[in-house]
Amino acid sequence: MLDQNDLLAIAKLMDTKLEPINTRLDTMDARLDTMDARLDTMDARLDTMDARLNTMDARLNTMDVRLDKIEEEARHTRVLIENQDHKIKLIAEQHSEIIEKLSVTSEVDSLKGRVSTLEGTVKTHTTQIMELKKAQ
Repeated sequence: MLDQNDLLAIAKLMDTKLEPINTRLDTMDARLDTMDARLDTMDARLDTMDARLNTMDARLNTMDVRLDKIEEEARHTRVLIENQDHKIKLIAEQHSEIIEKLSVTSEVDSLKGRVSTLEGTVKTHTTQIMELKKAQ
């Protein structure tokens, strides 16, 4: 059977054979640690980008709300303008009727002057006729 020296020799031989594997594993561990560090950096950057995107999303939502308010105000303004337009048309129609009445009024004023002149002339003629009748 194997004695203690044989077992130590086998253990030493195995250690020698496993040393390159352990070295490779250590190298791989170091590389994995480097990759972990890089991934942590990338995660931090992605978290920053996520925060920025969330901020931008919030700003866009605020802008959407403001745009909806502006659109509602524009609709309201259009309704007001349509109502005012209708009222202006009614006023314009009434204005033309008033202008027609004013032209009739100016004609009446002109006729009043002419009637007054005719009345004066009739009075004068009536007086003259009366005087002529008395003189006969």
